[in-house]
Amino acid sequence: SSRESSHTLAQRVVDAFRAHSFEIGEGSPLEVTCSVGFACYPLTGGGKEGVGWEDVVGVADEALYAAKKSGRDMWVGLLGNYFDSHQELIKRLGEGVGSMVASGELSVLSSAEDVDQLQWES
Repeated sequence: SSRESSHTLAQRVVDAFRAHSFEIGEGSPLEVTCSVGFACYPLTGGGKEGVGWEDVVGVADEALYAAKKSGRDMWVGLLGNYFDSHQELIKRLGEGVGSMVASGELSVLSSAEDVDQLQWES
């Protein structure tokens, strides 16, 4: 499905930054790395979860922070799994993405060699 292949765009962005030589003058190219965080909208794929795009952007932001804290030059994506209710999902998001990853409520896609070693903000 498109949710499971959503990482292909993130990989293309990271690869493009790796391949591009940024000229800063005086013949000195600058190599730049790129960290990408993403989350799919709707978060759980069901479409009726009631979580607004603003909350999903917050989840993507947490994925970006994980990429930065865990070594940079990588991508991290989060996909939501099933939730019984909108209220439960919002409550869990407020408790932190890290605990949701640990419990399996959010699935992690990443270019990191070991997703269990990713460092989460919360």
